Amino acid sequence: MKRRLGWLAAGLVVGLAADMLHPALAQTDLPLKPPEIVSADASAFLIPREQLSSQESDPYLFMGNVMDPSQPRWSEFEPNITRFPDTSSCLMPDERGRDVQNLLNFDWKAMEGLQDIEVCVFRVAHSLDDVQLLRAWMTAQGYQIADGRQFCSDMYDESFPNQGVCSFEGIMAPDLFAEKTSIFEEMSLPWRLIYRKAARRHGLQFGLSETMQVVDVFATVDTES
Repeated sequence: MKRRLGWLAAGLVVGLAADMLHPALAQTDLPLKPPEIVSADASAFLIPREQLSSQESDPYLFMGNVMDPSQPRWSEFEPNITRFPDTSSCLMPDERGRDVQNLLNFDWKAMEGLQDIEVCVFRVAHSLDDVQLLRAWMTAQGYQIADGRQFCSDMYDESFPNQGVCSFEGIMAPDLFAEKTSIFEEMSLPWRLIYRKAARRHGLQFGLSETMQVVDVFATVDTES
């Protein structure tokens, strides 16, 4: 429980920081005008188990860097990476044993914090291995793509191929986010009221490399400024 309360306080601060770091994105409130509807055939999300990404095949990246014991923030991410070592572990229990797994059956109730979401969505993104499919997956999960906007920079360092040069964001209404996840279920009433009053959206921001590979996932709960 202490872990969850600590996450909420941190999440509210991170949300405010995200507004300062991404002012263009922070100006977008629900409902989007107009929301972008991205779709794909349902069969596109059926992936053979042997083709799903894992920590071994596609190590989790934090700002383009492999998150391993050499990284200063390894102690923060190690529990999440250990708990969700592959894409299957992020799916509903009934899905995990299938030879072909449906990535739409994401186990939201297993998400106990923002870093769980970051790790698991990274796993899904690398299993899909296609930005348009990822955007369609997000739409199916209840996100709205922020006006279809994708921001890119012309700054690229060839010595750092995992550098994020483009980004886009998906937004979810806070009530839907609270309903889908288990993050707030055991929260005491005062903290729940604080969240309901302060939270205005949940966001997922993606960093993309020059080859359009996901190299960073940043989850936020943005608050009223």
